[in-house]
Amino acid sequence: MMLMQLLLMTATACAVAFLRWRWGVFAAIVVAVLQEPLRKLVPGVPGYLAMVSLPVWIAALAGAVLSGEVSIRRFL
Repeated sequence: MMLMQLLLMTATACAVAFLRWRWGVFAAIVVAVLQEPLRKLVPGVPGYLAMVSLPVWIAALAGAVLSGEVSIRRFL
């Protein structure tokens, strides 16, 4: 049950991050803070739970690039 809640929270945070990338940074931090205690409650601890906030960061970056507020050339 906790695993499904964590995955639902991550999917919601990804949607928020893609639509409003500045809120996405906050959402990624919230997911990262909550992932560790929730990871300890899930029996068997799947390996992907250690990186559950990564899709939120990627969605925030994609949203920023697609909105035109951040240029990808700055990073290259």
